[in-house]
Amino acid sequence: RKAAELFGQATIEMQSSVASEVQAAVSDLQIVIKDYPKSKWASYACFYLANLLFQDGQYPAAKEYFQRYVNQYGDDSLLTGSAYAGIAECLRQEKDYLSAAEYYIKGAEAHPGSLLAPEYLLEAGRRYLEADQRQKAVEVFHRLVRDYPKSSQAKTAREELSQIFIS
Repeated sequence: RKAAELFGQATIEMQSSVASEVQAAVSDLQIVIKDYPKSKWASYACFYLANLLFQDGQYPAAKEYFQRYVNQYGDDSLLTGSAYAGIAECLRQEKDYLSAAEYYIKGAEAHPGSLLAPEYLLEAGRRYLEADQRQKAVEVFHRLVRDYPKSSQAKTAREELSQIFIS
């Protein structure tokens, strides 16, 4: 019950524009994870904490909590995919484009039926381009077009492919 109360309090605090309340949410979420790791709220607390840290620009800490979510609580494939994408976005902010691409692919593969999977593949292809890995980018864009032909991201992937072959 205490974990549920703390988690509920944290969800209210993290919606605030007041920095001290957002920091209180971080603290509450950390307590849920530390003191109630087996509660059903711990996995959500871990994921939400990673997001809060990312929004605050604390990329190494955000990566750590996203990875912790995957390692300890990765039962929900949709959230697991999002956690991998969170790691990818942290890596992108740190300019590690090759690793970011690989984590975006993990995100797409964690829940291939998700509406987010094509977006993750598109981002993977773009990160491969930033890492100067044109062949890998081409492979990912082709995969996106093949596996999700009706998605808006497939259209964008076709445009990306045409730009690669023009340049």
